[in-house]
Amino acid sequence: GQSDSALDALRKAIDSDPKQLFARKIYAFVLTGLRRVDAAMDAWRETLKIAPEDPEANSGLGTSLMQQKRYSESVPYLEIAAKNDKSPAAQYRLGAAYLQAGQIEKGTATLEKVVEANPGAEMWNDVGYELADANVSLPKALEYAQHAVDAQEMESHHVDLSNLLSEDLACTNKIGFYWDTLGWVYFRLGHLDQAESYLHAAWLLSQSPVVADHLGQVYERQKKTGKAIHMYRLALATPEAHTPGGSWDETRHRLEHLSGANAPTALDLLRGD
Repeated sequence: GQSDSALDALRKAIDSDPKQLFARKIYAFVLTGLRRVDAAMDAWRETLKIAPEDPEANSGLGTSLMQQKRYSESVPYLEIAAKNDKSPAAQYRLGAAYLQAGQIEKGTATLEKVVEANPGAEMWNDVGYELADANVSLPKALEYAQHAVDAQEMESHHVDLSNLLSEDLACTNKIGFYWDTLGWVYFRLGHLDQAESYLHAAWLLSQSPVVADHLGQVYERQKKTGKAIHMYRLALATPEAHTPGGSWDETRHRLEHLSGANAPTALDLLRGD
């Protein structure tokens, strides 16, 4: 837990052999884990000066830019990463970046190829979510999300409560995330009752701020203003909404629009204000 000492040791390792990539990559990964976003991006850029085609460095910088919603800037780096790394994860990141950058045809084509080559609950869910989040190819997003939920619920039927394994607990977490995806697709399609059903269940299971925000948007569309305000406040009360580099401005704006007041700070919420 001595992060400053760890970073100092890594900088010394870099200084001792500036051409060595390993220490530079670990340094950037540690900064990313500590949510020091700007410093991490600088570290990735320094790595790319030495190895411009390195897939990990390009992926690291591209992913950081995605997290900052600088989607168009992220695409060139993720293209290089995907060119040199044929893994499903690299191709998926590129497809997601294309969608968020507005390159819809490239994004959907890339993601559909990933699903075809790597079918399964996790990939169905992830691609379904990206399509829904970009509000494109919604019938296909619904198909993927339903496949993911069906597969994960079926897996949960085999859980033995008297002999729980770690993967059984992971299964429960995944169901919450997959319900969120399916509910989010239904919201995009305008099927609000079905969206509320899945998102409410996902919230009870996961307590995720993203799910709270999604459910708040359903309530807002249903004109259930009090419930929407409550869910937005819950979303903003979570630690994830107050970490450096987090982007919850849209949730705050929705809350302020409905409540007619400034969104509460983390301290306000802890005090119960």
